[in-house]
Amino acid sequence: MLVYIFVFIVVLFFCILYDYNLKNIGNKSRFFYFLCGLISLVSGLRYHIGSDTANYMNYFIEVPTISNILTSVDFDDLSQPLWFLLNSICKTVVDDFILVQLVHSFAVNLLVGRFIYKTCSKPFLALLAYLCCAWANFNFEIMRESLCIAIYLNLLYDCYIKNNNIRRFLLYSIPLMFIHHFAFIPLLLTFILYYIKYNRLLYFGLLLSIVLYLTLSEDMVIQFILLFGGVLDSETMSIATDYIESDKYGMMNASLIGIAFAFLTKILYSFVVSKDKRIDPLIAKLLLMYGLIAILRLKLFIITRFLNYWQIILIVYSINYYILHKKQILALYVKLCFVYNIYLGIDSFLTPLDFDNSKYDCRYVPYSSYLDKTTNPIRETYFY
Repeated sequence: MLVYIFVFIVVLFFCILYDYNLKNIGNKSRFFYFLCGLISLVSGLRYHIGSDTANYMNYFIEVPTISNILTSVDFDDLSQPLWFLLNSICKTVVDDFILVQLVHSFAVNLLVGRFIYKTCSKPFLALLAYLCCAWANFNFEIMRESLCIAIYLNLLYDCYIKNNNIRRFLLYSIPLMFIHHFAFIPLLLTFILYYIKYNRLLYFGLLLSIVLYLTLSEDMVIQFILLFGGVLDSETMSIATDYIESDKYGMMNASLIGIAFAFLTKILYSFVVSKDKRIDPLIAKLLLMYGLIAILRLKLFIITRFLNYWQIILIVYSINYYILHKKQILALYVKLCFVYNIYLGIDSFLTPLDFDNSKYDCRYVPYSSYLDKTTNPIRETYFY
């Protein structure tokens, strides 16, 4: 726990120093990327932390080295080849998953940090929010997906925000589908949203989301997955079906209070930020889509996968919104939602799982590194 507290305090210190100090202090970018490197080291040097990390470690064991690829792999069954190639290259250099962790952590955190630094008025505050809300999930759990998200954000910035070239963005994004198949859907949605007017998306999207929320069922979702039987491989379809049928990621029944609270702190929050006329039109529509999908998440939890792609965008532009409109009442609402979501992120990081009797979430606490390779008995029992 002390490692996490130390990192939080260091990032908070620089946040106060650079984002809330009226004096112009030099070396801003240098210290910002230093912090990105610091959080990369903490996640990259972890040892048996995170539940999905165990699955990635098992996958790494089965991956051959570069010299053995031609004789050890059935290319007809090869899934997500770029992720496979990354593991194979790392294994060729060092036959230890630690190298994959380090390469992945530095790539994800530096790329997410770059997007934040290029687009946010208070980058250190946004980095602090990322640390509290998404860092553990991006580094300890959804490793393939978070790598896609980090690259996606930078392609969005370089190809579209800077150069207004949506086709180049789509072209350069194609390799992401060979890291994680699911990237296909957010990429396609981003491309389609470019050609849809904001008001049409708001009215028709809101109507569709409400209708789907009221009619969505487990059988309906499974039938939808089966429609893609000719596109998806059997492994991907099996994983998707397991997600839908699981208690953790499948169908949910939210209470009226829960729905109202989610509407105020997630859905309406993203809608308000998206209405800022100074925001790029595509970014505004992505934020609007975040809120529309958050409606469906109240019924089907696995839809959180979509929200992961645009969570950092919401963090960045909610900060920008408050800076530009701080004298307006809606800016106070955005600020309260922003703070509340940081609290939710910390609470989610610390709260034990339903089946866990530990004081904190045993997936992440206590922290252990490759320097000492200390294992936690409870975590080992559940995940390793």
